[in-house]
Amino acid sequence: MAEYLFGASKSIINKPDYQGAQVTMDGNTINVTDKPNTAVKQIAFNGLIGQPTWIEPLTIAFKCAMRADITIGDRVMMPKTLINNTQQAQSSLINQKAAQQGAFIVTSVHHIGSFRQLDAYSWVTEFSAVATNVQPAS
Repeated sequence: MAEYLFGASKSIINKPDYQGAQVTMDGNTINVTDKPNTAVKQIAFNGLIGQPTWIEPLTIAFKCAMRADITIGDRVMMPKTLINNTQQAQSSLINQKAAQQGAFIVTSVHHIGSFRQLDAYSWVTEFSAVATNVQPAS
């Protein structure tokens, strides 16, 4: 059903910047949205745990200290990086500017906590997010 709604919405609203209808589950609740939250939440470099990683074309995974202010459908802006890839170093599948830089739409959220552990790595939120056409602010 989610694939059908996504395809149908993209064909009805035929605009290049339209993200399509998205179906997500949050516990026993099914959420359907057709445009993401317009507010962009900045991810601070020191808020990341580890390095964001490309998990498939245009999709990244990243971890932060546990946070409840980012949900599925939110736009996030990854921190700027000092590293610039050369044309030869970039993937042939996507034309990325630099490692996980720019705006993304969150597609999954997982909170992981271990009440017996005191270290920060035991209290994290794991996110998956898809790249958007929004460019990072200068």
